[in-house]
Amino acid sequence: MEKEERVLFPYIRELVRTEVRSLPSVHAPIYVMEHEHEYVGELIKKIRTLCKGFTSQDGHCEQVAFAFNTLSEFEQDLIWHIHLENNILFPDY
Repeated sequence: MEKEERVLFPYIRELVRTEVRSLPSVHAPIYVMEHEHEYVGELIKKIRTLCKGFTSQDGHCEQVAFAFNTLSEFEQDLIWHIHLENNILFPDY
């Protein structure tokens, strides 16, 4: 996400601001971003599996329940982030 905020989105803003069409294509950074989304999606699936679906079992302390809840919220935010970029901002790439 940091590369998107520091590289991709400022680059797109510059394209729009200058209306220059001769700048290098934005396709390559978007392609990289989408592959990173796939990679991170697979990582969060592995984390979910290792954490037994982020479900706190009897006997877990409150900190474990809090951590699982936080991971679940992160996963939902990540899914929403990826959906917005892949399907709303850059649907044709």
